[in-house]
Amino acid sequence: MSEANTTAQSSTITAAQTSTKEWKFSFKKQQINNDVGQPVKRPPVTLTVPVPTFDGLIRSFTNEKVQNYIMDLVEEAIKDRVRVQLSDDEKPVNRQDDLDLSKLTLEYIADLPKTERTGSAISKEDWEAWSANYIQVMSPKRGADKATTAAKTFMAKFAPAKGKSEVIKFLQEQLQTWASETDGDSLENFSEIYTYLDARAAAMLKADSMVSLDNL
Repeated sequence: MSEANTTAQSSTITAAQTSTKEWKFSFKKQQINNDVGQPVKRPPVTLTVPVPTFDGLIRSFTNEKVQNYIMDLVEEAIKDRVRVQLSDDEKPVNRQDDLDLSKLTLEYIADLPKTERTGSAISKEDWEAWSANYIQVMSPKRGADKATTAAKTFMAKFAPAKGKSEVIKFLQEQLQTWASETDGDSLENFSEIYTYLDARAAAMLKADSMVSLDNL
């Protein structure tokens, strides 16, 4: 057997080195119903997908292309955390010396809640669409001005309310009210944003509770 064939064989992930994940895929864009020419919502699709186990992933590292692909994913994850620092509302990074390298390590990133890691991956278009829906749903309850201010605070990931536990708790309650009042399709479409914001609020409230005069 040639060296190339041996390498290819050793990098193959076997069935014993995979597990399965069931994922539900939802669609924001509407399809055109050809019968009546009207847009209709595409129903969600649930699929069972094979994914490598950790041992299977390690085995695949003998393949150079897989190595390069994994490195691309790691570099993109680090770049996302750089973007978080660049867009920080209080201390945006404007030069090399401002960059906090301790927050770019794999250990730091892995320790973040999953919603915190994925929050920066939510597109600007999705944030804006969610904001519009939030304002539409909450305006009858809070008034357009207050609903708009709340939406802006959510889109800033609570930065204007940092250190103000009562405000964050109130906003979290308003977020939960939106989730109970919006239609099912919107809740499904914006579930990633809702989960992220709810977890972000909980994390900020926990951090605030740890800093008090009793602890100083």
